[in-house]
Amino acid sequence: MGLLAREAARLLAEVASLHPGQAGASQQGAPKVSELCGLWGGMGSVYLLNSAVVLKRVNFPRTSSLGDVRKIESYRAEVAFYERHASRLLSPPHSLGLPRPLLTKMTPGGVDICMTALRGQSAHGSISRDQSFAALDWLAGLHAAYWGILPTELDGLQPQGSYWYLDTRPEELEAMPRSGWEARLRLAAVGIDARLKMSSP
Repeated sequence: MGLLAREAARLLAEVASLHPGQAGASQQGAPKVSELCGLWGGMGSVYLLNSAVVLKRVNFPRTSSLGDVRKIESYRAEVAFYERHASRLLSPPHSLGLPRPLLTKMTPGGVDICMTALRGQSAHGSISRDQSFAALDWLAGLHAAYWGILPTELDGLQPQGSYWYLDTRPEELEAMPRSGWEARLRLAAVGIDARLKMSSP
């Protein structure tokens, strides 16, 4: 059994002790491990264990570029989401479809997040109008659950929940074209950023 399979077996045993009866966690023998995808910045991978448990394994880089720091903070916020927010969103009145957190581990060198696998199919390419509306409905439900909350209620989540977060993207701003519509967006970027910060909880 390879290193990843041994680690997967250890994590599944821990999940089984925390969640007796969890599908795929208490299976006998070597676990079936398949890589689903890599993570941005080459910081790790997402694996499917025994066709029922998803493991997101994040390895923090040794460098400390602004982009890496941004990604690391994002993964820490994801741990906080699964540890302290997901159960509320899975329950009424929200009842959002999202993975059920099974186990989170954070070390100075990285993060492991084990969660249930979602049912459904991958939407490669285009999606139908009904699928688009279903995705927007889900996204609206997620945003509604956090609309108007106080900063003290964020409990580990990002204080400005948007990819338009200019404080951490000076290289991207500098690299924007200086002509056409993108130049106009570049000139407006500081004002847009300030307005978004006013709207943040």
